[in-house]
Amino acid sequence: VGSWSLSLPAEHPAVTHLKTPGSGILVTNVKTGDVIISGPTSNPNKLSTASEPRGMATLSGLSDDRFLWDAKAFPDPANASVETQGKAYDVRTGNPEAIMRQYLAYNIGNGAISLSGPVTWAPAGRLGGFRNFIRLEALRTPWLPGTTVTKRARFDNLGDLLKEIAVGAGLGFRLVQVGGHLEFQIYKPRDRTKDIRLDVANGTLTEQAVET
Repeated sequence: VGSWSLSLPAEHPAVTHLKTPGSGILVTNVKTGDVIISGPTSNPNKLSTASEPRGMATLSGLSDDRFLWDAKAFPDPANASVETQGKAYDVRTGNPEAIMRQYLAYNIGNGAISLSGPVTWAPAGRLGGFRNFIRLEALRTPWLPGTTVTKRARFDNLGDLLKEIAVGAGLGFRLVQVGGHLEFQIYKPRDRTKDIRLDVANGTLTEQAVET
């Protein structure tokens, strides 16, 4: 789960908006317009000092990925009751991207807002709060490459389960706000280790400390 923090002068006009319940941030790629991270404000605070009498407001929160780690992968995801699960495991075999989409959809995805049209995914009993806005990104063909995997879910933490599948296949995933929905996206991370250098001289590193 990612986190974010933003410090602004207390009188900045954005502070009022960011302190409003239900507010949050969207960080986007300037060139593509794609959302990189989104999340609601959860810890607004203000600090006034002798040197800054008007005060500085610090607003922070977690990314929307938190909703993945707040959920469990049920043995029988079609049944919203924990007490009456009729299966020992939810066993799925296939392409890693397909398996990830299935575990998300059938546990906390709202099929009523599917991009492919209304379908049946997670039962209504598991779609309270922000889960009502979770959908899958548009179906991609062919699937992102990956060796066929088999997973057996029994009340696993959904975020950890998705992470385990993704890491094994060299994939990344995120839950971000797109319009009025929270969209689950899977992508192939780019290896930029040969292109990006972080150091104080080029302004990409703010501080370096060495102790001997």
